[in-house]
Amino acid sequence: MTRDDARASFGLDPDDHAVLAFGQMRPYKGLNVLVDAVRRLPADQRPVLLLAGRTSDEDRVAIDRLLGDDLRAVREHDHVDDVDVQRWFRAADVAVFPYRRVLNSGSLHLAASFGVPAVLPDEAHLRAEFGDEGWIRWFDTGDAAGSLAAFIREPGGSSEGTAEFSQRLAPFARSRRYAELLDDVSSTTSDHR
Repeated sequence: MTRDDARASFGLDPDDHAVLAFGQMRPYKGLNVLVDAVRRLPADQRPVLLLAGRTSDEDRVAIDRLLGDDLRAVREHDHVDDVDVQRWFRAADVAVFPYRRVLNSGSLHLAASFGVPAVLPDEAHLRAEFGDEGWIRWFDTGDAAGSLAAFIREPGGSSEGTAEFSQRLAPFARSRRYAELLDDVSSTTSDHR
């Protein structure tokens, strides 16, 4: 699917700035921070929020209240079928992960797979793992909404490096490196017998 087709499927205009939050929508994922960040922008500079992922009935009611009627959002509150994942990512200018607590994110890997720049919380463990990735920007968790607003005000960011990231962490490549590690450990163990 092309970017234009994906954006058209959501009713986005070519000049709409689209910010994606993808994955199960739960309180710890910080949607309230993202919505607060968007509300801090002047109305004519606010992006369209693309929100996709399974949501409990209780959390959906909370998200409805959170969004109100002043923000433009395209939402899918159910599991996104594999065939439709590309539509969400290809339509986005940036993927935002406003998590309060996170160890890792499969959605971050999806963003890289589709060449979408990302914004993550500036947490030491995430910096240690992803700090060298130029396609990832970092928001200050001490002023999460203010810092995030500054990042989402401007369309995009660089997607340079997403393809290399995806290739380096592809399941087959990681499996091969793991098998090589097991072979090394096995041969080292055999040498000490």
